[in-house]
Amino acid sequence: MKKSILLGITMCLAVVAMAQRSMEWYSYWGSNTSGSQIEPQRMAVDAAGNIYVAALFGGDKVAVESRTLVSASASDKGDAVVVKMNDQKTVMWTYPIVNAGVATITDLVVDMDGNIVVTGAFNQSIKVGTSTMALDDTNMGEAAVYVLRLSADGTALNAWQIPAVSARGGKLAINSQNHIIVTGLLEGDATFVPGGAAEGDFQNSAQLFVAEYDVNGTLIWHQFRNDGGNSIYGAPSVAVDVANNIYVAASITGTTTMAGMALNATASNAFLLCYNAQGQEQWAHMIDGDQSDVAADVVVSPIGQVIIAVNHHSGTMHIDDMMDEFKHEYAFDAQWEHAAFFSFDLSGEFKWFFDWGYSNGESGSDAPCYALRCTDEGVLYATGMMTGRYGGSRLSALEEERTLPNGKNSGVETVDYQWLQHNTNGGHDNYIITLTREGKLANAARPGGPQYEIGTDVALSPDKKSLYLLSQINVRDNVPYTCPDNLFDSWTDLYAPTNWASRKNNYTLLNVYCPENNGSSTNYTKAYKANFASSMLVKYAMPEINPNNLPFYTVGQAYSESIALLNPQGVASIFSLGASSDVSFDGTTVSGNFADQNKRYVGLIAIDSIALPGQITYYEYDNQTHKSLRSQPRNVRYMPLTDGSHTAVEDAYVLDATIYPTLCKDNLYIRCEEPNYTVNIYAMDGRMLFSQDKVSMVTVGGYLMPGSYQVEVRAGQGRCVKTIIVQ
Repeated sequence: MKKSILLGITMCLAVVAMAQRSMEWYSYWGSNTSGSQIEPQRMAVDAAGNIYVAALFGGDKVAVESRTLVSASASDKGDAVVVKMNDQKTVMWTYPIVNAGVATITDLVVDMDGNIVVTGAFNQSIKVGTSTMALDDTNMGEAAVYVLRLSADGTALNAWQIPAVSARGGKLAINSQNHIIVTGLLEGDATFVPGGAAEGDFQNSAQLFVAEYDVNGTLIWHQFRNDGGNSIYGAPSVAVDVANNIYVAASITGTTTMAGMALNATASNAFLLCYNAQGQEQWAHMIDGDQSDVAADVVVSPIGQVIIAVNHHSGTMHIDDMMDEFKHEYAFDAQWEHAAFFSFDLSGEFKWFFDWGYSNGESGSDAPCYALRCTDEGVLYATGMMTGRYGGSRLSALEEERTLPNGKNSGVETVDYQWLQHNTNGGHDNYIITLTREGKLANAARPGGPQYEIGTDVALSPDKKSLYLLSQINVRDNVPYTCPDNLFDSWTDLYAPTNWASRKNNYTLLNVYCPENNGSSTNYTKAYKANFASSMLVKYAMPEINPNNLPFYTVGQAYSESIALLNPQGVASIFSLGASSDVSFDGTTVSGNFADQNKRYVGLIAIDSIALPGQITYYEYDNQTHKSLRSQPRNVRYMPLTDGSHTAVEDAYVLDATIYPTLCKDNLYIRCEEPNYTVNIYAMDGRMLFSQDKVSMVTVGGYLMPGSYQVEVRAGQGRCVKTIIVQ
């Protein structure tokens, strides 16, 4: 039986069974003292699985597990801190940054040597080990962006600053030379070289800067916007590709010229600006709408795409002056903010679009994104905050908008055609969505309880079997609890008097930090509503992720493969995600002959159905089986086809090219008779490390670590692949 496939598969699809996730542990930080708050900012996980968290705190003191952080600023959230925990949630060390005055912390990254680099802004002095770094105010500096480097054991290595009349920290990135890309916003003159002359005439308007430093703080290059008071920029994010090109995402109100393109943003518009490795502008795009739209984050995918997350109030958006409209078909109110994701290739060509967060127009229907992460296979994870009832079903600008099932006013359709409804019952809830490498919604979850829970960052463990969620918890009146292990249930339904006694034991119920928390469960008032912050780090278990299990299949080769589940639980179902129309699927066997060389991919998922514990009421049902979709955790596996004896990885279109030497110490050489070709270098786990057109020599010595790599030469339909060993 031929099966018509709605979704085309590309080289790999990654679908993660979010409903299979369960909490491994949580760590909850805070204080019940008025003004003593701790607010999470960013998170990073190193190769050993240690977690580093950047946070703001202040007032008096707050608790982080068994540690006590004492404020040096005595100001509400006036202190910055870095916390290191191992993967069993033991606090290894804490590093408070403020010495005197106040400081912010806006980003934290792990460099290629395993050191931690943080940035933010300060106005008096910060700690650098046993010494301090005071604000350099010789050029009228009133605040400075700082860069602080810490070793894995918490020892301060060095620090430097960019003083200005007014300065705000942005995000960081590390390039292949282990150099640090620093971003931020400046008002008034600034000094990029310690003791150097002041630069800029920013007209007291926030202007964007980008600078590259080595690990010693030596400036390599810097660029800054200098629009003479004609524009104001929003907080920037930054990402770097394997060729050290830099991608900065931010927002602008006003007029400017980027990469030779004139921009005019009457409302706040998001933009994406590409610099080459030398800091020269290459291309730019503006995401244009009639309301306020801002960039939230940017990442580079190993398949050669750059993805920008945009929080938008506009119902319809455009890219530059393109005629294409990027919008949704749900009811929409411009006062609420929603997340959209735009993908471009590294030359700036648009690839795909995904929108998240639309509902039936009920009041309070926000869904902004606060962090976007990309794995080394290209799987995308986003987290943020949502209210109301949500769906996000616009899969691509080139595909039909999805419509909700009959009788449903909200919901989420995943790539395997599952519909899930998420009801946050007012307040704010975390969300985590997973997108495939082609921007398809793989899964969604809504961790949290009745508080104002806001996802600030998300990260994976090195083995990709666990997910970390960093959340800000703000007090909501009258209801004391938060639930770190509640991924799907409706709190209103759970907390109903008829359900509470039987269901509350299914969850970890935590009394939220609040000055009114005296041990009773009902006396929080609106005085602290959404205005008193604590922090939570949660580790969730996750099934396997391996999107590299979809091989190439030879054109003209016949295949027949029986489908079997590994360790099935309950009732198993198999869905075909995509394939050439020449391939058949009868529910148990995939068979056929690939006739089209452009459609040589097959994706299948296997779904194990088991019931969740406890008596839980669900809101979304399958129209045919009348079973709750949220009661079907999904264990997703890929079934690669074989031609009987082995997995077929041959390519019928062999390119006549030479790649040498196989044992490579310094330079790798490429010869190809085709005039236009591309050289790609991949790690053995599938990560793209290098890509360049028409290059005859690649210097791998000092650039690639010793080990095995795959080198691919592509030209048109042809390809040549060879494994090399870097010594």
